[in-house]
Amino acid sequence: QAIEEDFWDPQKGAYLEVSPRRTKGLPHAMMWANGVQFTVLSGAVRAGAEEYAPHMRAFLTGMERYWNDRLQLYSAYFGGTDDVYYDDNQWMILAYVEAYEATGDKAYLDKAIAVTEGCLNGVDAVRGGGSYWHVDRKKYPTKNTCANGPLATALLRVRKHMDDQETRARYLQQAKEILTWTRDTLKDSRGLMLDSINTKTGKINAWTFTYNTALMIQGWLELYAV
Repeated sequence: QAIEEDFWDPQKGAYLEVSPRRTKGLPHAMMWANGVQFTVLSGAVRAGAEEYAPHMRAFLTGMERYWNDRLQLYSAYFGGTDDVYYDDNQWMILAYVEAYEATGDKAYLDKAIAVTEGCLNGVDAVRGGGSYWHVDRKKYPTKNTCANGPLATALLRVRKHMDDQETRARYLQQAKEILTWTRDTLKDSRGLMLDSINTKTGKINAWTFTYNTALMIQGWLELYAV
């Protein structure tokens, strides 16, 4: 209730980045925050707070302000620019699957599939596989755990709800390959996931973040369930 009262902007169909509203800079939420908030709403609906279901659908409509139609992905901010991060979009896939499971509304599943296909364009064979972090792989030549753990998890969660056996098989194989590559490339001696590898230099950024390891755990659990 506090989030809705303090952050939702009904005129834009979007959330504010901070409250009170910024008077300078970009007032509305970046796509990273939208993926998190979508899971909040779907969790509320699943828990029985069905009054949030219409609002969640309004949020889906509002997300079109961020949509880049050429890339079939969400931009970091309004306007459909080419400032597009694969990890932001992978969080949205997970959120849309949760929204579909909470409501049965196929619009969420359709969007999850569309974004999944857009994200798979970020995967190539450089340094053995894996997904880039940003669509501009020349400016941002890194492949990050944060753009691979969520992608593998998303592939496995989306395929649960698909009937097309060929696509289900493809998603399963791609998830296996991404999980294996990320583990073999970025797991340290403690079992934690390192941040990223620079595809040009091969240098590994050894930062560790809890959510990177967490999403790899999620991905392996989803694969185990299969």
